[in-house]
Amino acid sequence: PPAAPRAALPAGVPELQRALEPLRREVFAGLAELDGRIEACGLRDAGLGLTLETLDRSVRILEVEVAPAGAATEEATGVAPAPLDARAVACARGALERTIIEAPSAVKGRRWQMNYSPGSKP
Repeated sequence: PPAAPRAALPAGVPELQRALEPLRREVFAGLAELDGRIEACGLRDAGLGLTLETLDRSVRILEVEVAPAGAATEEATGVAPAPLDARAVACARGALERTIIEAPSAVKGRRWQMNYSPGSKP
């Protein structure tokens, strides 16, 4: 069957997405360099919800929420993912929160959220 048509984005959103693309790539590259820290905590297959703050030419990770792999598909499949070890979650938060990532296109004063899975590509 043909794919369902995608809903049109609100006016201005495509332009904003294009404007933020360099910053997104820079943040992904910086996060990829931190994958080893996440893996050392035992969370290779976890999904991370990050709250970020832009600084002048860099981004600080303010908060890290951790979800087990497969959490997004639980509703569709009815199969709950394995629970995460509380120590591993605390380790990942400690390893990432307050970390500053170099991002030359960042302009100070914005907060945003981003999902990231260790080992993923931008």
